[in-house]
Amino acid sequence: HQLKHLLLLVFYFSGLTGILAMLKPYMVDLGYSITQIGFASGILGTSTAALASLAGGFIIRHIGRRWSLYLFSGFNLMVAAVFLVSAQYTMTPFWLYAKVCLLWGAYGLSMVAIFTHSMDSVRTHCQGTDFTVQIIVTQLSSLLMAVLSGKLADAVGYQTLFLIQMILAGIPIIILFFLHPIHFQKYRFK
Repeated sequence: HQLKHLLLLVFYFSGLTGILAMLKPYMVDLGYSITQIGFASGILGTSTAALASLAGGFIIRHIGRRWSLYLFSGFNLMVAAVFLVSAQYTMTPFWLYAKVCLLWGAYGLSMVAIFTHSMDSVRTHCQGTDFTVQIIVTQLSSLLMAVLSGKLADAVGYQTLFLIQMILAGIPIIILFFLHPIHFQKYRFK
């Protein structure tokens, strides 16, 4: 159980962090100005993540932690697929901003889901330490993915990077099937 949880922490953000890390260079290569990039990544992106985190809290309260992990992982997979498919086409600023909102929204939802899941996986009398260690694992794996995504994008291009990110976004769903199996005959939220 602990190994599955550790793998979930390592891979939960992996499909998003590579795209997030390469978003600004991707926009530069698409010909966007510094102002447009700053608006998209800064104001629009972080605002969307904040709102999505708030919404994620409400969603988790209504459908439960387990279902939220599945739902948000599926959303992460869909966002990576959107980046993969749309990399083949020329995008207007509106559609690129929509993709940025999807990406940052998925990140905000995922943060709330993995943090609440991490709070459930702490030992009595060691809650602060256990939670901190789990978040360090997610952040270090995200940092590693950011570095690797830069190398990958340079070596194979954005479209292949987005394909790899989509595959990585599917891994947490597989881990969840083993960590929190779905029993459809007993289907209930929470």
